[in-house]
Amino acid sequence: PFPPKLAPGLTMRLRDLSIERKFFLVIVPLCLIPTALLMTLFIQGSHHAMRIMVGQTLAEKTDEFRYSFDRYLESRLAQFQQLVADLDADADTQDLLVLGQKLGEHSLADMLIFADGKGVQVHVINNSSVAAGVRHHIDLTRYELWARESPPPPDGALTDLRISLPGYLTPVVLAEVAFPVGDNAVVVLVTDAPEFVRQFLQTRPIPPDFLVAFSSSGNTIFRKEPQPSDYAEQLSPNPFISTPETHWRELFINGRAFIFAHAASHIMRQRTWPAASGWYFVMNTDLAPYMESQSSLVWLTVLVALAMILVLMAVSTWLGRLIVRPLHVLKQQAGQLAAGNLNVRAPADRRDEIGELAGTFNRMAAQLQRTYGELERRLAENRLRTEHINAINEIAHASLQAQDVSQIFVHLTRDLRRIVPFDAIWLCRYDAGDRFMRLMEIHPPHLRELPPDGRIPLANSLHGAVMEHGETLRAEIGPHQRADFFETCMFAAEGYQSYLLAPLPSRQGIAGVFGLASTSPDVFTAELAEVISSLAGAIGIALEQSEAFEQLSRF
Repeated sequence: PFPPKLAPGLTMRLRDLSIERKFFLVIVPLCLIPTALLMTLFIQGSHHAMRIMVGQTLAEKTDEFRYSFDRYLESRLAQFQQLVADLDADADTQDLLVLGQKLGEHSLADMLIFADGKGVQVHVINNSSVAAGVRHHIDLTRYELWARESPPPPDGALTDLRISLPGYLTPVVLAEVAFPVGDNAVVVLVTDAPEFVRQFLQTRPIPPDFLVAFSSSGNTIFRKEPQPSDYAEQLSPNPFISTPETHWRELFINGRAFIFAHAASHIMRQRTWPAASGWYFVMNTDLAPYMESQSSLVWLTVLVALAMILVLMAVSTWLGRLIVRPLHVLKQQAGQLAAGNLNVRAPADRRDEIGELAGTFNRMAAQLQRTYGELERRLAENRLRTEHINAINEIAHASLQAQDVSQIFVHLTRDLRRIVPFDAIWLCRYDAGDRFMRLMEIHPPHLRELPPDGRIPLANSLHGAVMEHGETLRAEIGPHQRADFFETCMFAAEGYQSYLLAPLPSRQGIAGVFGLASTSPDVFTAELAEVISSLAGAIGIALEQSEAFEQLSRF
């Protein structure tokens, strides 16, 4: 189990790593682990395939050797059958000598044994030391039993015999071929089993380098090795005898791997008596040369796999940086946004999640810019309104201190320009029940001569609209509307486009109108209109005071 105290710390450390490093830590195991598994499977599979290929090839070669031996054995048995055919149960010694002479001429056997109810006769055909030693150490009672056997051995019955002779390090193995003669006699041809196999090998165009022949009784019939070794001696016949069909297997001898293939002689299997599976031929090949050639291929594959891993790691690093680079750019843009640059925007030309994140960032930045702009606008408005209020308070205070209308108008003309961009300013007085308004003060001074007799009619005039509704009026007069109102006709030569007129309140109602005009369009805003309305109230009070002072002075 994973240590519980280590898991949180490792999780924190992994969480604190950069995305590029996390991506690298994920890609490297994904590249290395499957590649290592695939390489292991490839090496094991290639070795197994090589063993199967070598084993099957060797098994086919061994089976072909077995087939050739069967043909050779059939031809020898046919010769034996032909020579023994003229022999009968009453054969005498002379008949046996003639038969032995024929066998010796063809080098078909080393000994001739004839057994019947009278006894056993042994004739040595090949006067070798082995044949002579076998003659004196062979158990002849077994042949008497064969002669009395019911049923007798079949024609060409094969068996092998192992005899230990004095002076020989290894036992001598003999091959015996039995032919029944009549009802109670048998002729047995005995030959040296290894020599019989050597004679067969001489007929082969290319004899095998390694060959071991076992019999079903466990005797080693023949052994041939390319160089002195103990490989053949370490082979046990039991694994081969237990599998009569052609087969191959891998065995380790002295730490080296060998492929052994064996095949059972079909003729031997059919004629071995008592019934057995006959002789087995075992051939081998060393796996080392094959594995060495394959090892070079495996190492080449390993190098190619390592090169591919390096390429994959380089590609993964490049992909990680390709993925992380837009995040770094977005991080830089976020830093600029945090520093106060509301105009910064991230590139949002991608259609993946990073592109969606960049789009969200841009919308956030735009919303912040709009919000900040709105706050600045409101702050500017509040600052301007505060300035206007302060200026109006100063003007109102100065107007209230003035003794007459001319002093009030001087303060207005001088101080009001700080908050209102105007080109003309005037004050008009209204007397209750009159159809005209009397022009009290106006600036510039040359405009005093424009209204006839200094009077402004209430009909078809902006002043009349103010008197009628009792509210501050803002008017934008275009070139085609100047003939609609008295004021626009009166000031036509001046080119005024914007008008702002505010009623002057008093205790008896509206005492007059305070007016402003400008040659620029859209000069007087709603906020200015509110400020001028407040100022007009103070001017109305100041006018009442000035009239009261004038009456008091006159009194």
